[in-house]
Amino acid sequence: MKNNNLLFGSFLFLSFSVLPPFEPVQYPQIHHLKCIGGTGDEYILSTIKLADGNYLSCGFTNSRDGDFRGFHNYGGYDAFLIKTGGDGTIIWKNIYGGSHQEVFYNIIETATGDILAIGTSGSNDRQVTRHHGRPGTDDIWLAEINSSGKLLKERCYGGSGSESTFELGMSEGLMIDKTGNILFAGETNSTDGDLSLSTIDNHGDYDGWVVKVDPATLNIIKSTTVGDAAYDALYNIHEINGCIFVTGTKSTIAYTSPGVDVESSYKAFTAKLNASTFDIIWYKKYGGSGSDDCNASVISQEGKLVLTGHAASTDGDCIGNLGFTTWTWKINPDNGEIIWQNFTGSPKDTSAAFNLIATRDGSFVAIGATGHPHDFFDAYAVKIDPNGNTLWTKRFGGSGNDQVLGGVEGNDGNILLGGLTNSADGDVIGYHSEPVVSQKNVPSPKDNGISHKKSLTKDAWLVELSPQ
Repeated sequence: MKNNNLLFGSFLFLSFSVLPPFEPVQYPQIHHLKCIGGTGDEYILSTIKLADGNYLSCGFTNSRDGDFRGFHNYGGYDAFLIKTGGDGTIIWKNIYGGSHQEVFYNIIETATGDILAIGTSGSNDRQVTRHHGRPGTDDIWLAEINSSGKLLKERCYGGSGSESTFELGMSEGLMIDKTGNILFAGETNSTDGDLSLSTIDNHGDYDGWVVKVDPATLNIIKSTTVGDAAYDALYNIHEINGCIFVTGTKSTIAYTSPGVDVESSYKAFTAKLNASTFDIIWYKKYGGSGSDDCNASVISQEGKLVLTGHAASTDGDCIGNLGFTTWTWKINPDNGEIIWQNFTGSPKDTSAAFNLIATRDGSFVAIGATGHPHDFFDAYAVKIDPNGNTLWTKRFGGSGNDQVLGGVEGNDGNILLGGLTNSADGDVIGYHSEPVVSQKNVPSPKDNGISHKKSLTKDAWLVELSPQ
């Protein structure tokens, strides 16, 4: 993270939403749930299903009690991995990092059963080596970890600038291509170090950064930057029909512009790249005159790209939207044109999706949060059929702040979601700190309560939804 703040641009909400009521019937039920943490902060940012049928979640913690009692304090926030069974039982957990801040945003399982984890690090000691820039400035951090949680190898990527922005970006995208190389996508404002290997120089401010890595050495094979003079961040990366696709959020205003409201200038975007040369085949922005983000994307069963985030615009690509809604849309990978789009929200509240799950029936589950922008948020999920129609919505949580940030469909068709909570009532059981007794003195939505000493700490939260 940047400047010692754990702030994510995907938590940005505006102060309006006037939407028609959606169907009140909520089909999925909570099958089980679990809080994981201590008296500090814990977030789950991504959850995957493993080949053995169990689940693995990643995120960060600064607790040294509760579920993290007995772990060495590396310093600041440490990245974690937690393996759980189908009923939420913890099989093993481990933390990773150095004396500064570390977080894992994304994980994948390799063909050998090892885990690749991507995140950021500000350290150059303990488990982190070859960090660029001054201590506390984030590099992208890639780690290979075995199936028991032991760190096998790791590497930092970046330059003397920062490879993380707290205004943008919940995640770095991560994949293994058809040739077996590792590809990741993130952001950078460096112009030296590993960025001197890029085929395109920094365009100004933060650029999206696409990197191909040798899986044996973790050395860079090739990299390029994507962006313009304003700032750009990549959250996901995919391979479709021999081409690379990256999705993310940009701004039409420079991040470094003093006194400028950058939030209102957010736009979703996608770029299609040649897999060998990384040359851009096409680049397309999505949205209107308001704030419109892409926070996640997946490949549909027929090989199209489906994106999700939020839309506040009611013009441009967002005609038909009536407020600050969860926005999900399918595009044609040949030209980037929108095939269908879905705007879903609740009356008088804002809603946004932070991640997207492709299900076996060809549908999609967009997950995130909904609530009044000056109050706590509830977790939120919406299932959308292959044609873009809303099948069901689910709002859940307690009287505190509850959000889901990652998830996966299980073998039984249930949906396992990971996120955060500081509720001790409602749908939440087992919160590790003091219960929420008042909603006064709530931090602003932009800060999301993470960097304020007066705010209640968050537990990592696992919730399994069982659709009926």
